[in-house]
This record gives sequence, C-alpha cells and structure tokens, in this order.
Amino acid sequence: MPERYSVLRHQSIGPIRGVNRLDGVTQFLGVQYATLSGRFARAELLKSYPPEHSRVQEGIFDATSIGYARQPNIVTEFKLT
Repeated sequence: MPERYSVLRHQSIGPIRGVNRLDGVTQFLGVQYATLSGRFARAELLKSYPPEHSRVQEGIFDATSIGYARQPNIVTEFKLT
C-alpha cells in the first residue's frame, strides 16, 4: 500500500508535509521548532524555514522522514615526529 501524505498549514513555520500512518494519525518527523544562539541561550522560536533549506520542496517542509542528525564539528590535530 503506498504511503499517503497530508500537509499541515502551521501558523508561523508554514506548510509541513507529514505521513499518514493510521486513520486520523499523521506523523511529522524531524521538525525543528526553535533555535539556540549559544549553549545556555534561551530558545528562540523558528519563524520560518528558508526556501533554500534542504528539506523544503516547492515551498513545503518535508517532514516525512527524520532526516540526518547533525554531527559535532570535531577537529583533531596530529603531530608527526
């Protein structure tokens, strides 16, 4: 059975596409609602997704999969002697 999708019109973030899993149940996966400007900073609500965001397609945020987890940027230096 092919998956069915629904689009939710979120009042601030904009349209979000989710997956219909059961009758009356739609999952929206990997949706970011806030950002942090620093480690202990207060969360700031996300106003919208930029059109160039990798998960925005035709103006709709694709929340049909979890997406990737951002890995920490680790720099390691080695000294060769």
